[in-house]
Amino acid sequence: MTVDIYTLSKWIKHTLRDMKSFPIYALFLFIMLCWSCSKNDATPAASALEFFPLEVGASWVYQTTTDNFNGPQRIDLDTITVLTSTRDGDDLVFTLSAATNFFLRVYFPTTLRLRDGKLYEQFPADTILFLTIDPADAGELVRTTVLTADSGVIEYRYDEQLELVVTPAGAFDCVNMRGQILATDSTATTHEYIINNYFSQGVGLVNTNHYFWFGGQHIDVRLLEYNLP
Repeated sequence: MTVDIYTLSKWIKHTLRDMKSFPIYALFLFIMLCWSCSKNDATPAASALEFFPLEVGASWVYQTTTDNFNGPQRIDLDTITVLTSTRDGDDLVFTLSAATNFFLRVYFPTTLRLRDGKLYEQFPADTILFLTIDPADAGELVRTTVLTADSGVIEYRYDEQLELVVTPAGAFDCVNMRGQILATDSTATTHEYIINNYFSQGVGLVNTNHYFWFGGQHIDVRLLEYNLP
């Protein structure tokens, strides 16, 4: 509700005129002015879209480098494009094109849901946190992924400390959705390996890395170029 301070002040002044209570009126008016200003100056909640601008038509070209079990590295190029944006109640739901590269397709969602300022991977029966930039989440455990066959988990924490990440598209200051692999068998090759998911403000995902579970071969995905409407 909008408070008309001028009208309110005239009413109060008229009402209290015969009571010789102008100091009380002035104090009340001051409080109302402060309240009105604080409402207008309230800082809006941070949105993950600041670090992943999912506008329809936006696209990102990624270079995926895979350490092979034998022989040279494999390098693939792939493009992710935002296809649609629809409203579902208070949420926004985005559909993205599916990657052609197998590894990027496994790790990159095709549906993202914005809810309460956070992005979630959307599945038919569930949602999994994809990105938060909420300061309250900094350093906290924000997601746990259970690996197949009870082989372990990946624990993700949000790191708000900006880190410089260099890609073929340039150098970017990034926040990180940082995961740590915790294998059930502590002698497993990938036990305590780190998974980084770097997001840059106004750009999106610029770098992510993963590993083959058993051999520990590295999969590195870096931004090659991007186009924002």
